Amino acid sequence: MARGPAYPYVDLKAAVGLLQKLLDFARRVPASVDVVAKDAWGWSPTSSTPAKAVAALKYFGLIDEVAGDSKQIKVSDRGYRILVDDSDSPERKKALETAALAPVQYNYVYKTWGAEVPPAARSALIFEKGFVASTVDGFLKDYRATMLFAGLSGPPKQPAEQENGDGNSTANNGVESVEQTAPPIKQQNPGIVQPNRALSEGKPMRQDVFSVEEGAVTIQWPAELSTESLTDIQDWLEIVKRKLARSHVAKQLGSDTALPE
Repeated sequence: MARGPAYPYVDLKAAVGLLQKLLDFARRVPASVDVVAKDAWGWSPTSSTPAKAVAALKYFGLIDEVAGDSKQIKVSDRGYRILVDDSDSPERKKALETAALAPVQYNYVYKTWGAEVPPAARSALIFEKGFVASTVDGFLKDYRATMLFAGLSGPPKQPAEQENGDGNSTANNGVESVEQTAPPIKQQNPGIVQPNRALSEGKPMRQDVFSVEEGAVTIQWPAELSTESLTDIQDWLEIVKRKLARSHVAKQLGSDTALPE
C-alpha cells in the first residue's frame, strides 16, 4: 500500500524512548542493529520494525551509522545530549528542537504552518506533497506529538541552525520550502527574461532553498500555476541543468570560458 513521502516511523518522544534503550544496552559503543533489535528493543531482527525504527532515529539525527561487516549504530552527540542533560538545559532544548525539525516533511509543515496545523493541512499535504489519505492522519498525529515533546508552539519561527552528528552547527541541508509574498525583482542579467513585477508582486510565492558546499541555491515560483506555465518551467529547468553541467565541465578543465551551446 502506498505510504506517500518518507517520514519517521514514530514520533520524537517514542524515538527518544528507543534511544534510551540503545544507550542502556550499548552505551555509546557501536552495536549491530540485529543485536540491538533483539536484546535492547525486544523485536525479531527479521521483522521490518527494527529497520523502520533505525530509519526514524536517523531522521531525527539521534544515531550515527558505523561502517563494518554488519550494520552498526551508536547514539549521536545530539541524541546523547537529549538523554543526559537536565530538562532545563538550553542546549538540550535546542537539540530537541533541531531533532524535531530535522525530518524534511516535518520541516516543511513547520515552516508552512507552524506547530499547529490548520484544518486544510490534510488536503494540502495530499495535493502538494504526495501524501495518501490512509497515512496523512497518522503523519499529522506524530507531527503534533513531536512538536509538543520538543516544546515548539505557535507560528513558524526563523529556522535554527542544524547540528551535525559531531555537535557542530550547520545550515540545514536539503530542501526548505516556504510560502511568501514575492519580493521586488531586480534586473540582474539582461540575457535572462525576468518575471513581470506587476504580475508577481503581492501574490503568494513558493520558495525552495537547497544548501550545497558552495552556498545556497534558491528558486521561487508562484503558488498557483497553470498547466502551460508548469510545462514552460520544466523546459526552462532542463536548460538550467545544461548550463550548470557546462559550467562544471569548464571549471574541471580549468577554464572560465563558457563552453559552446
